[in-house]
Amino acid sequence: MGDSVNCFYDIDDTYQGSMIITYFDDINYIISGTFEFSTVTDDCEIINITEGRFDVQYAP
Repeated sequence: MGDSVNCFYDIDDTYQGSMIITYFDDINYIISGTFEFSTVTDDCEIINITEGRFDVQYAP
């Protein structure tokens, strides 16, 4: 087996990202959107999250 590494990633103002709200339903309390961002730690490589998508039902 290979080496196991635990990496913890954090977001700060060094790397940029974006989130776009594509759907907002204030009757059924649903928000949908897309996102992308990059994150890194001192011990691990840069991770690029692209084409992220979310659909959330929220409480009013």
